[in-house]
Amino acid sequence: MEPRRTQACTRMLHRFLLALLVVALGPIAAAAQPFVYVASVGSNSLSVIDAATMAVLGDPVPLGVEPTAVTVAARFKLVLVTGRAQKGQFGRLDLIRIGDHKVDRSVTVGFGPVAVAVDPKRPLAYVLNHENRTVAVFHFGRHGLIHIFCEPCNGDSDGIRRFPDLMAMTPDGSRLYLAGTDQVVSHHAFASELNFITFNFVGSPHTALAHSVPLAGVSANGIAVTPDSRFVVITTSDASGGFVSVIDRAINRRRRRLHPEAQSLGSAAIPHDLAIGGNGTIGTFGLVTTSSAIVRLSESGTTAAVEPNTGLFPVNFIPDKVAITPGGTLAYITDRAQPLVARFDILKGSAPGAVRVLQLDGTKPEALAITPDGRFVFVVQGDSTGLKGLVSRIDVGTNQVKSVEVQGRPVALAISTIPACDALTGNCGCPSGLQACGGKCLSRLNLESDPANCGQCGRVCPAGDICTSARCVCPQGREMCNGRCINIGADPANCGGCGKVCPAGDVCTNSRCICPAGKDVCSGRCVSLDTDRKNCGRCGIVCPTNDVCSSGRCICPRENDVCNNVCVNPETDTANCGECGRKCGPGETCDSGECVCPEDRHVCSGQCVNLDTSPANCGQCGHNCIPGDACVSGQCVCPEGRTVCSSRCVDTDTDTGHCGRCGNSCAAGETCVNGRCG
Repeated sequence: MEPRRTQACTRMLHRFLLALLVVALGPIAAAAQPFVYVASVGSNSLSVIDAATMAVLGDPVPLGVEPTAVTVAARFKLVLVTGRAQKGQFGRLDLIRIGDHKVDRSVTVGFGPVAVAVDPKRPLAYVLNHENRTVAVFHFGRHGLIHIFCEPCNGDSDGIRRFPDLMAMTPDGSRLYLAGTDQVVSHHAFASELNFITFNFVGSPHTALAHSVPLAGVSANGIAVTPDSRFVVITTSDASGGFVSVIDRAINRRRRRLHPEAQSLGSAAIPHDLAIGGNGTIGTFGLVTTSSAIVRLSESGTTAAVEPNTGLFPVNFIPDKVAITPGGTLAYITDRAQPLVARFDILKGSAPGAVRVLQLDGTKPEALAITPDGRFVFVVQGDSTGLKGLVSRIDVGTNQVKSVEVQGRPVALAISTIPACDALTGNCGCPSGLQACGGKCLSRLNLESDPANCGQCGRVCPAGDICTSARCVCPQGREMCNGRCINIGADPANCGGCGKVCPAGDVCTNSRCICPAGKDVCSGRCVSLDTDRKNCGRCGIVCPTNDVCSSGRCICPRENDVCNNVCVNPETDTANCGECGRKCGPGETCDSGECVCPEDRHVCSGQCVNLDTSPANCGQCGHNCIPGDACVSGQCVCPEGRTVCSSRCVDTDTDTGHCGRCGNSCAAGETCVNGRCG
């Protein structure tokens, strides 16, 4: 019996040690650590780096063309790299397998590919080609291109040539947004939308293309979409300064799907980059790096805080690329000309966060990315010789920097962790004692503290809650308002207490409603003198009808026209319907630039009339009421106080031919007063 008892004790000890190991390691991915993929020009190759050890894995993957962008299709275990060939030759999309890191296939796409995105819902990838203004669609299941969208081919008829430079996919996978510059006619920036909800990839190349719309500025600098897929934020600039344009997808104007609202960042603030993040304190927000300041945007894309660069960074530090950690509490910002990266605490309220600048080796950074777990930041740049590249890893917890050399000059990078569960087969391989949950392997202790799996797999805590002892609770420093954990120190709807709503335009800072930086108080309201139509440039200056306020000046927006020195909307103006001077007929309305007879009216003898009230067309076309009758609800009626005499509707109190009663005529020279001749 003694040997059996010894074996049992040994097994129990092994289990105990395994449990301790699981607790120490936390969530364990069944498929190892993240990989970092670095695309380099010169060598025209893709280097693969183990994020944990910073070891370059094997020889670089040859690409054959100059790489421009790289992303990861984790569901399909593929790395996608776009490459630009020599002028006049087609660019290429290389698909590289995660695992053995070999080229799975290469696909010819359009001229000058500059960006690639993976559909979150369908087995599709999209490649943006700048030179021939197309979006190529690759199908992972069919292993090839299935469609080419032309952007926007329908504009060539009037000489417009819009060249897209940026692309962003909504998280819900329903829209793809492009931004760029009309380089031939207007030379202004623009935005376009591809709608995939109803598109079946059959038919005209314009099937999924909505109207392109102009944006403030000339060149597009950044584009991002909020996590709820509602707001599309685009930064642009021209010689006058920078702008932020926001498309609210909840607004759906007739015949205009896109309706961007623009705000100026000022003449000295030229945007460099844009990132969207979010945390439990201030919710969803955007960060814009500019030549003069760091701009924090609200969830809807309006300016929430502006902090000059001189108050945050060392002299000559020019913010460039920006990335936000998954938790939304830190941002990392590269320098535009020096091998420097700033660790930046996200702005809280109106006060700036702390900034720490880290020194890198080599030349200025070209790109940066943060691992999905928020543990590491990776930055790529050239070395001092210009012959090789450097990949630097910043440990978020310790600020330690470790670098490794790669071939060529790095221009783009992407990070991926092979998921514990295979999206193609559905197989999950978790070690004994762990539970597969949302692509991760979790222990019992993880389920007691994971807000995405609180107490059991898939139980998500409400926004703002934390998971403690397998229960969703409101964290310290917050209050429960209408069933939600609210930060009453920063929530404008509950500022200082539940239900205390800040006036429109105010922000909540330290539980007080205040006017944010860049706005002024007019008539007790917090307004932007740059954009407020009722206070444009200064308090009390009201813009004329149809004008908008831009940069403190009343102007006629691009979608409207100026007719006889008046700003009109040709979509709805009956005096200038579709174009200046085109008047609609009596009774007609102007709908989408066309004169139309409203649904509650009818066309009679070429005129738009109301059959309910027209005496000449009462109830139906051509039905004339007798003289004096009125048409009421499509019926000829004698008004109250009048009488029908000899097929006429008369007032017997004043009618000399029917004075007092029908047929009673007054003598010559007499008048009828109160029904009596005299």
